[in-house]
Amino acid sequence: MNILFVCVWNQFRSRMAEALFNHLNTDKTINVRSAGTKVGYPGGRILPEAEFVLREMNIPFDHNQGAVQITDELKEWADKIYVFADDAIIEDSDKVIRFEIPDSYSSPEETLRTFKKIEVYVKKIIEGL
Repeated sequence: MNILFVCVWNQFRSRMAEALFNHLNTDKTINVRSAGTKVGYPGGRILPEAEFVLREMNIPFDHNQGAVQITDELKEWADKIYVFADDAIIEDSDKVIRFEIPDSYSSPEETLRTFKKIEVYVKKIIEGL
């Protein structure tokens, strides 16, 4: 199974979802990637706010991974596409599932609240596999 996590810039929400899924999921036959619908800086690294929370929660992630723009090839590759954004524009299909997560990281507390929302949904995804 191939899973794609999506947000707008692929530097915060989808990247935290990808890292958290990889950390919690025990079925290593599942392939996971993340992408953005409007990547402003292709290759841009994960936001420092997201990096801080992931490090504090001891969740490994690839800090060298750059932001990736979603493509038709990625959409075709994915069996499921989970949109972790309230502002990402992506066509609806049978494989697209949306979670309304605002792009909120203006303070450490707000970033942690966003992470906790993502965590709830990622755990539900894993339970449903």
